[in-house]
Amino acid sequence: MTFRVGSIALFALLLGACEPAGSDVGEMSVSCPAFSEGGAIPVRHTCAGDNVSLPLTFHDVPAEAKSLCLVLEDLDSPQGLTSRWVVWGIPATTVAVDADGMTRIRGAVVGKNDLDRNDYDGPCRPAESSGYEQRRYRITVRALDGLPTLSPSSGLAHLMRAVDGHVVAQGSLTGIYLW
Repeated sequence: MTFRVGSIALFALLLGACEPAGSDVGEMSVSCPAFSEGGAIPVRHTCAGDNVSLPLTFHDVPAEAKSLCLVLEDLDSPQGLTSRWVVWGIPATTVAVDADGMTRIRGAVVGKNDLDRNDYDGPCRPAESSGYEQRRYRITVRALDGLPTLSPSSGLAHLMRAVDGHVVAQGSLTGIYLW
């Protein structure tokens, strides 16, 4: 197989463009007063309880950030990675969100999750399960250099396309739902 010099240059250019997303992304963190990293998510924040969204605190948000977005995902769903909460437009100056408080943050937009709802859908025991089981849920918060302009009917795929190349820092927190 032979390559022309022009083809090699184009290939190298494309290879550089395919660098993994987030290679220049800084670190920030998210915490939850209801549980710690790897800990059990309290029943109050699940469908077995009141299904109240999680209280969150954001740390080390870079000064250049203009907004935040967050996603809660079920990492162990049989359907694959499943979004349970998709939010953008959170002001970068936001330090904390109370339980069930996201809707009171001016500018925050709750998009469609993979259950086709514009809402928080906390961890839930699948109908097909029996006996003692657990699932991991991850909250990822991203600090952005701008503000995504998306319709509330947009979901996770739309949000990820909109923020591609605009993430200045990110952090995550993983909790376990036991039943």
